[in-house]
Amino acid sequence: MRASFLTLSLCLLVIVSPSDAQFEHFYENWRWAHFTTKTGLPSNAVEEIIETDDGTVWVSTTKGIAWYDGYRWNHVVVDSQFPEQHVRKIEPYYGGKIFALLSGALYIGNKHEFLKINLPHYSETGTIKSVCTIDSVSYYCIYENADSAYLLKIKKESVTIVKSPSPHKLFKAESTIWFLAEGEDGYNGIYKLQEDSSIQVISQLIRPNAIRNIVENKKGCGLFAIDAPKQNIGLWEYDENKKIKYSNSERNQPIRTVDISETGEIIVVYESGEIHLSKAGIWSNISPLPKQMLNIMTVRYRANDDLWLGTEDGLYLFNRQQNLWSKNNSPFSDLKNVVMDIFQRRNGDVWVGTMNGIEVLKRNGKNLAITNIDGRLIGLVTGINEDINNHMWISTGAGFKGAYEWNGKQWYWHSIDSNKINYHKIRKDNSGRLWFLGLGENRHDPAGYILSDHKWLKIDSIYDLKNNRLYAFCESKSGTKWFGTNNGLTRVKEGKTRHWRKESLGKSSKVYTLTVDDNDNVWFSTFSPQLGKITVNDSLIWIWKDDEVFNYRQKVWDLSFDSTGVLWAATTRGLFRCFNSTWSNYSYETGMYIRELRVVLPTGEKIFVGGHGIGLRSIDRRQIGSPIKIFILKPIIESNDMYCSWEATSYWGSIPSEQIETRYKLNSGLWSNWSTQSDVVLKSLHSGLHILNVQAKDSYGNIYDENNVVSFRIEPPIMYRPAYLIPFVIMLSIVGITLVRYQKAQHTNKKLIQNQRTRIANDLHDEVGSNLGSIALISQRIGRSESIAQTIKDDLAIITETTLQTSEFLRDIVWYINPRYDTFMNLEARLREISGRMLRDMDVRVFMADNVKQDDKFIEGRRNIILMFKEILHNILKHARATKVEIHCDSNPNMFVLSVKDNGVGFNQEMSFNGSGLLSLKRRTQEVGAKLKIISQKGEGTEVIIIFQTNANTL
Repeated sequence: MRASFLTLSLCLLVIVSPSDAQFEHFYENWRWAHFTTKTGLPSNAVEEIIETDDGTVWVSTTKGIAWYDGYRWNHVVVDSQFPEQHVRKIEPYYGGKIFALLSGALYIGNKHEFLKINLPHYSETGTIKSVCTIDSVSYYCIYENADSAYLLKIKKESVTIVKSPSPHKLFKAESTIWFLAEGEDGYNGIYKLQEDSSIQVISQLIRPNAIRNIVENKKGCGLFAIDAPKQNIGLWEYDENKKIKYSNSERNQPIRTVDISETGEIIVVYESGEIHLSKAGIWSNISPLPKQMLNIMTVRYRANDDLWLGTEDGLYLFNRQQNLWSKNNSPFSDLKNVVMDIFQRRNGDVWVGTMNGIEVLKRNGKNLAITNIDGRLIGLVTGINEDINNHMWISTGAGFKGAYEWNGKQWYWHSIDSNKINYHKIRKDNSGRLWFLGLGENRHDPAGYILSDHKWLKIDSIYDLKNNRLYAFCESKSGTKWFGTNNGLTRVKEGKTRHWRKESLGKSSKVYTLTVDDNDNVWFSTFSPQLGKITVNDSLIWIWKDDEVFNYRQKVWDLSFDSTGVLWAATTRGLFRCFNSTWSNYSYETGMYIRELRVVLPTGEKIFVGGHGIGLRSIDRRQIGSPIKIFILKPIIESNDMYCSWEATSYWGSIPSEQIETRYKLNSGLWSNWSTQSDVVLKSLHSGLHILNVQAKDSYGNIYDENNVVSFRIEPPIMYRPAYLIPFVIMLSIVGITLVRYQKAQHTNKKLIQNQRTRIANDLHDEVGSNLGSIALISQRIGRSESIAQTIKDDLAIITETTLQTSEFLRDIVWYINPRYDTFMNLEARLREISGRMLRDMDVRVFMADNVKQDDKFIEGRRNIILMFKEILHNILKHARATKVEIHCDSNPNMFVLSVKDNGVGFNQEMSFNGSGLLSLKRRTQEVGAKLKIISQKGEGTEVIIIFQTNANTL
């Protein structure tokens, strides 16, 4: 078993050991903060980025400028006369102010307002083309009118024309002011403006109108991005002495934007989209490009070498310097990268148990590695602790037998027991005694020993553990002792013992780790994805089960509460944290994702973790957390319903807004579940004042709820307002009386109409029907006489036929009128009768949908249904040559569907739709507002579907 464990550990070490750090961390998404219009930017297209002397970041977009307060971008209107607010240039000034060039005019402003600068005798007719700051009271600008251009120096109220060649553009690069001039007589070139406003010629070989950008760091080293001519395109570099040279590698490609950091790192974005990076003079091509580095418009290094990227898709900030986890791991495949225990001594030193002995991290920074004792290799160390005499003890669950003691000067080995079993962990109880948790290999082996006053007490001779493989032990503040064994969980409380075995814990009953909170609840894991706790009233609650989201099929290796009541869980899927029933995962998105953890140790200053292949990692507690602000928008009230949305933003965008979880509660109700949804609809609220409270949670489980409250009022219905109650009651009474009378009148009128319909139908049937029948009989009898001429017989036959047709038409009218035929049952019977009569030589079947009740009333549209039905049957009889016809009827309160399908010859709809029968059917459907659908192919029959919009209802 021990050999297998060592082999597995070595394999995991090789698999998960991290590779050497790459040149950059651009592919680590957690390092990127993304800002868009949702976080306050006027537009996602960011053209320029600057920082003022008070640390405020400003951006210029295609729709205006904005400054950042650490949480949101705040849009500032430069001049309301220009609705688009497309500022061509922003330039830092002093005292947190900036210059802004808008529509040829120069403005100066701060976070609150901007004022237009009026230059005496200049600004009324011309435009300002360029501006740069000299000091806190003066600046340069290039003024241009219809005649010429001038370089002006403005100091407070005075304006001085600087003698210079025809000015083209100004650049402020750190402490250097570059002056670009174009003109005749050799004045075309690049100049440097001196403190006394004199001009120093730097180069006349480069065309000034071809310079895209000039950047410089505080050391005085800088770059020119040149667009033309062909032989000059690319990057030109200069040193602190302003000696310019053409880059050896970055040439012949037009540059979109460029910047240089204080450490000399250079980033160049080419028009092709390629991005090159230079560090210590070595150029690299970033490929493939991270998604954050697409569509770049401008770049800007911060003083700490973090990087701003203005793109067409928003603003990105790359946090280069942020490294949350400090690493103390050895080279790849070193056995010290397997960490199985971490312990902090009372003097502050941290002892780390590895697969290759012990590493001691001393408070003074002088670390020590202990790989052998008395010439004997230690190997894997899984247990470390300190006794009341400040002596250190170490043990292992799969290496040497017994335990070693360090008294500060030398090591002593203790066999502890003649069986010399392995001791997995060393734990301490409330009285300071050390518990050596044994891994007995047969039933006669002990479960471990207690070191008490230099005496070794056998654990299972004092406590009934039911198993001699003891993995975990802890004691609560009240003195309750908990044991995690290979066969479950055991508690000893006030001298009474209770066991939780497989029937309670499930198929995995090996309790590998446990810890107790301040409320005497014990938290444990069964060497599986399961995490549970047993409360003080003996209720077993599963926190994680096999089917839950936190599972990820991980194993929980270690649990530990810190002094603030936070539970830390080390798992094979990373580090988890729980506080106030709120769980957080140190995920990849937070930059704190580490797999294959085996141990976690929270101390006052740091959180230490260790595991297979990762060595020792730690994080400063001060870095765990990212302040979040919630901006609640004004609620929208409609009647008794309320809609409200909010925006949660973290400090400097360290957590993407879409990943921030929030929850809400109304008044003193319960909190909702944590969710990334940022709005809520509350319906059917009672009238009165309501308070909506919203909380946010960062990736580390910290909750922020300061001033995240909005109040709103639901007005009572008008009928409950005193000013409207009496008139409303009176009006309601009048309306009620009127409605009752109207309903009675409607009922009476309906009865009268039904009676009238019945009388008319009876009269037509009894009088007109019988008379027509008599005429038909008389005509037939006379026609049979031999003495009558043939012409008369033919006329009598016509009379008989016409009479019978009229009688049939009369039957239809009676069927339409008589109320007793208003049911679906009679409609079905009528369709059967008509189809049976017209298609007597065919197999005809009529189907009524199951959802149609046969006794339902069907008043409207019956006449149109019958007429179109006859038209369809006539077309079948005349053209289809069919032997089988299926008729389907379906109905709901809004429509009636009639489908007639035959197995006839079919037809090509495009060629045959102009037939008189189909045209008549189409015309009828249009007249009554029905929908007609014909499905037919030659040789495959025809199906005609008519959808009638009707007023079918149950009376």
